[in-house]
Amino acid sequence: MYRTIKIKLDKSNELIQTTRLWNAACQDVIDYGFVAHDYKKTRLNKATYKDLREKYSTLPSALLQTASLSSILSGLSDSTLGP
Repeated sequence: MYRTIKIKLDKSNELIQTTRLWNAACQDVIDYGFVAHDYKKTRLNKATYKDLREKYSTLPSALLQTASLSSILSGLSDSTLGP
């Protein structure tokens, strides 16, 4: 059984900035995976984590880890399906 819960969040600049940075980190992982033709989570994480950590130093490491996983689960995995 699933429930939908509606909550109101303050649209603080900090929340918006964090979301934008996380989206940019996801895009960096997608770009790397596409160019390198590498779609494995462990290898993508190993190849991109250090650079992401430096580039997005204000993001918590947990968000950078989910950026790799989310990239694989969303756009990056679609590119492996072919026509």
